[in-house]
Amino acid sequence: MKKKKRDSAYWESRLRRDHPAIHAKLRAGEISSVRQAAIEAGLIRQPARADALKRHWKAASAAERKQFLEWLRDSAPGFPGRKARAAAPVADAEGRLVPPVVTFLRDWRTKHRTRTARIMKEMGLKPLNTTLADAINSGGRTRLRPDIIRGLESWLPANGYK
Repeated sequence: MKKKKRDSAYWESRLRRDHPAIHAKLRAGEISSVRQAAIEAGLIRQPARADALKRHWKAASAAERKQFLEWLRDSAPGFPGRKARAAAPVADAEGRLVPPVVTFLRDWRTKHRTRTARIMKEMGLKPLNTTLADAINSGGRTRLRPDIIRGLESWLPANGYK
């Protein structure tokens, strides 16, 4: 069986036929390539990073796998066998968030396009409780209850805070 030809002319004709709005953006120069337009239209699937990691893991030698696991153990939050480091404080003695934590939480919300309620839910607390949101939005001036601080102490490292 002959493999079907899937060049840029094919994808552009599919865009013109099935996704005229995206094709118009491509012709106007708002999208830089036919491939990028086809990805935006959902015609071409971008491989997930996890797929690439699996592919590279299979091709790695035993020494490379060992080196990678050592790196992962030393640097990945929540990885079993991770070397313990002194935890940076989440809040001051009065229960107010320290500035680096406020910055991290603001950036995390933006990056993940979500609200503080998601963080509260992931910590096992009531998502409708706005205390954490108030503390973040006030720049750390709002005092937090000890249970929220404890929740943040375990949630932050698991989500990339160092």
